[in-house]
Amino acid sequence: MDELRIIRGRDIGAAIDGTELCGLTELRATCKRKTRPVYEYLSSAPYALLPDQSSYEIRLDMMTMFGGQVPTDAPFTLSISDRTHEYIYEHCRVSRRYTEVKGSADAREVFLIEAQNMREQEIENE
Repeated sequence: MDELRIIRGRDIGAAIDGTELCGLTELRATCKRKTRPVYEYLSSAPYALLPDQSSYEIRLDMMTMFGGQVPTDAPFTLSISDRTHEYIYEHCRVSRRYTEVKGSADAREVFLIEAQNMREQEIENE
């Protein structure tokens, strides 16, 4: 399971459908790999596990005043970029949204997002 985790990075940019996100405090993206079992004739144990389609689980934490930036009713594309690479999560949908308050810390809006696929591309510096 691969994980991309960003906590208050100044060199990292995140955007939804090309619009830059503000107030983002934490981002965590995890790849969930699915497998399909292959059975031999008259065997109850799988002979092998073949890789199948992967899905991605993304958690966005942001300040509550900026919670309206994430669309909850339609699919969207989330892109995260640093100075050298851009990670593009496509066909994203919000599966859960809640407000989190811990002690004396600021309240945060938490979005749990499921994405169907991810592609990585290198950013060309001029």
